[in-house]
Amino acid sequence: MRPAEKFIELFVLGDLSIPDTTTLRNLHSLQVAHGAENWNCLRISWSHTPIESYNFACLVIDRILDQGESLATATAVSLAGIRELLRRESALSSEQEVGLLGELFVLDSLIDQFGIGIAMDAWIGVNSEEHDFGMSDRDFEVKTTRAEHRTHWISSSTQLLAISGRELRLISIQVTPRSLGSALTLPDLVERIETKIGDRSAQYWRKLEAVGYLKEDKELYQTKWALRTDIKEFEINSEFPKITPNELEKIGVNGTEVPEVRYRISLDGKTPAKSIIDFSAVNNSWKVI
Repeated sequence: MRPAEKFIELFVLGDLSIPDTTTLRNLHSLQVAHGAENWNCLRISWSHTPIESYNFACLVIDRILDQGESLATATAVSLAGIRELLRRESALSSEQEVGLLGELFVLDSLIDQFGIGIAMDAWIGVNSEEHDFGMSDRDFEVKTTRAEHRTHWISSSTQLLAISGRELRLISIQVTPRSLGSALTLPDLVERIETKIGDRSAQYWRKLEAVGYLKEDKELYQTKWALRTDIKEFEINSEFPKITPNELEKIGVNGTEVPEVRYRISLDGKTPAKSIIDFSAVNNSWKVI
C-alpha cells in the first residue's frame, strides 16, 4: 500500500492471467519481473480515501486464497459482485433505460437540425416540466417501447394535454435488443452526444444526473439497442386516442374524482404527421434492416 501515491498493489507470483481493466479508471493490470520471477500485479487507485480500494483489495485476496482463483478471475468476480450491488441500488430500471434512450435519440436529432444551444434548452422534461421537449411554439412528448407493435403507456390524464396556445406532438419510438449490426448501448449514445456538445457538457451531465444516469454507472448498461421501425411523430388532436380532463368532462366525470389514470394506446395503422424533427440520420444509422 502506498498512501502518498494513492494506490494499493496486489502481487501474485507465477500468475499469468491478466485482469481486464481496459474500461476501468482506477484499476490497472501490470506484469512485473523481479529477477527470474514473474509477478502479476493489480494496482487499485483512489482519489479521496483508501477505504474503498482497501476493501476491494481484500475481496480479491480472499478469492485468491480461499477459492484458489487466478488474479484475473478473482478481479472479475469481485467486480461483478459490486456491479450487481450497484445495479440493485442505483441503476435505471429497464423501462427507464429505454425511456432515456428514446429521449437521447430526439436530442441527437435536434442537435443536428437546430444546433446545440436550441437542442439542449429544448430538453425540459428532466426539469420536471409538463412535457419532454419544448420548442418555440410546440411541445413534444417522447414515448419509447420495446413492443413489436407501436403501443405506448400513458401515465396520467395530463400527459397528453397540450399547454394552452401550444401544439403538442407525440414522438413514437420502437426499439429492440440487438447484439449484431447497427446497435448501440445507452452509454454509447450518451458519449456520442457528448462529443457534439462541447462547452455545454456540464449542463448535459446535470440533465442526465437529474433522471438518474451517472457517468460512473456506464458498465451497468450493456444491452445493445436498435430501432425496430422509423421514428414517427403524431399530432395530439381531437382524433388522437387519449384520456385527458377534457375527455373525462365530456362523459360527466370530474377529473378530481379520478386522480390517477394510466392507460395504453395503440398507434398501429394511424397516419403520422409530417415530422417537424428530422430523424433521418438516426433512422438510417440505427434501424434494423
